[in-house]
Amino acid sequence: MSYLRRHPWWLAALLPAATALFYALYTHQLWEDYLITFRHTENFVNGRGLVYQPGERVHGFTSVLNTLLPALPFAVTRSFDATVWCFRFCSLAVLLGGLVVLWRAMAEKLGAGRFELWLGAVLTATSVKIIAFSMNGQESGLLVGFLAMSLGFALRLDEPRGWLRLGLAWAGLLYTRPDSPLCIAAVAVIAWQSGPGEPRAKLRPIVQAGAVAAGAFLPWILIAWSYYGSAVPHTVTAKAGDTFLVANNVMATISAMCAQIVEIVIDVFGAIYGMGDWPQLLGLGAFLGGGFAATRCLRPWRDRFAALCSLSLLGLLVYFMWLATQRTAYPWYFGPASLFAIIVVGRVAGELWERRTPGARALAAVGGGTLALVTTAIFVLGNQHAQRQQLEVEDNIRKPIGLWLKEHAAPGDTVFLEPIGYIGYYSGMKILDYPGLVAPEVVKARHETHAGFAELPLVLKPTWIIAREGELERLNAVEGLRRDYAVAQVWDHAEELIKKYGRYPGGTGVLFDARFVGLKRKPDAK
Repeated sequence: MSYLRRHPWWLAALLPAATALFYALYTHQLWEDYLITFRHTENFVNGRGLVYQPGERVHGFTSVLNTLLPALPFAVTRSFDATVWCFRFCSLAVLLGGLVVLWRAMAEKLGAGRFELWLGAVLTATSVKIIAFSMNGQESGLLVGFLAMSLGFALRLDEPRGWLRLGLAWAGLLYTRPDSPLCIAAVAVIAWQSGPGEPRAKLRPIVQAGAVAAGAFLPWILIAWSYYGSAVPHTVTAKAGDTFLVANNVMATISAMCAQIVEIVIDVFGAIYGMGDWPQLLGLGAFLGGGFAATRCLRPWRDRFAALCSLSLLGLLVYFMWLATQRTAYPWYFGPASLFAIIVVGRVAGELWERRTPGARALAAVGGGTLALVTTAIFVLGNQHAQRQQLEVEDNIRKPIGLWLKEHAAPGDTVFLEPIGYIGYYSGMKILDYPGLVAPEVVKARHETHAGFAELPLVLKPTWIIAREGELERLNAVEGLRRDYAVAQVWDHAEELIKKYGRYPGGTGVLFDARFVGLKRKPDAK
């Protein structure tokens, strides 16, 4: 224990480890996007190529590591469950390793005290965006872990081979997400302007680190280009809007981005999918916490590291607001934003605590403690929500739909739908998904005809359509679809779930996926 008291960053990493394992064991959540990437992994291991649909070379995954890391355990064990747990442990190891590197560097280079480190640990351990998407098959554990490593190594850039460690951490980011250059740029500025050493002297090691990262990532660029015909993942192309600007208008784009401000700021500390049906006080607390962290850079800079982390957070939020105008800012994107916000809150609260005056310590304890209570409440309720989502939607609705299609579909049939993960994996069918993550023909049809979700089946003529209740209403409004398609099966668990659970935070998300209808194309359809 004396060692742990002298080195508090180890204990600060153990708390997120405990909540992460609890989350996985309690919720059993496996995010449906994992099954998109795992279908690629399975085909790769079985010799059918690193593809979703054998014979179609489509780069239908976003994260290289998310897809390739499960390959070895699956090849060895041939067990789906064992592979999932191996990936979870890899993700958790990178996350905790990154946190240890970061907390230790902050303690040794910036003088971070126990209060700051423990507040950071509590906020990290109760961050649903970080913990859930580190353990449910998404890439957040890798993304946040490599970002934390990068920040820690940035503070040690003056040390021998500091540039090499930083470059390798950046390479990890590149292999995790294609938009990670935004985080790399932020860390480069932080390394340049904070930590020991003169800024001018740090330019060369930063450039060297960038060269290491680019060199390490170059092999994948060449592989992807030769195999898929492009180094840009098809998922990026599919999620992009038809135009960079809303209605090709700068002011319309700015207006649309501003409409997203409150929701995007809340998402930094908020629940997995918004706070719409959550207690308002929790939403307000998440908004105030995220807003404070993002605007700290607008005040005088006494702590350059905290200010630059705040500026990085603000930049990411602007990026998310723009993504929301294109399609949406998905919740697993927010891990880096949450980490930056946690650092800022911890630095400010820690600085107040170190003043050792009753007023300053009271302010640090009340402010930091209140935010920790908010995130803890969201985390606890989020566990409940995730457990029910997994059991009632993924295991009892989406997976059975996939198995039903596998039983009833004929070879060569196609299915059009939006939630591709479970249904696509368990059906094994040719998928025409919206917006076209694994289906170039969907993206082509969208761009050529400007058709939306409801109109695309008339263009693509899929054998089957799987639609939620709200989507079915849109489909029925399209002339010709009623003529060409008939209801083949209905999966409706809504009333059953309302009776079973009543109303609770996050419940509307479960009910959103509680009703599905399967439509089959009529033999005489035109």
